[in-house]
Amino acid sequence: MEDAATAEITRVQLWQWVHYGMRIADTGVPITTESIDKLIAEVAPGLGKIVGGLKAEDVNVAVEYLKGQIRRPWPSEFLTSDLMGYLAIRDGVEPALQRAAL
Repeated sequence: MEDAATAEITRVQLWQWVHYGMRIADTGVPITTESIDKLIAEVAPGLGKIVGGLKAEDVNVAVEYLKGQIRRPWPSEFLTSDLMGYLAIRDGVEPALQRAAL
């Protein structure tokens, strides 16, 4: 759960930096969707070397999700809710149980 909380904070922080025109402190360069895309492109390919067992498919889902989030007018409420269907299917949960009702 701590990992999910860290991901939630990071996702919304990136959204805020993009939408409120924040700049990198030591260079003054604005944080934009393009700069986040560039950073993702640099970091994502090497994640498998840092995190054992990480699947390229999962990285691709995370990349597309994050790129979409920083472009939204408002971030979604919870990434866990957004991605739960993907995780259930990936983990082989039977179709009748893949969607939770609150």
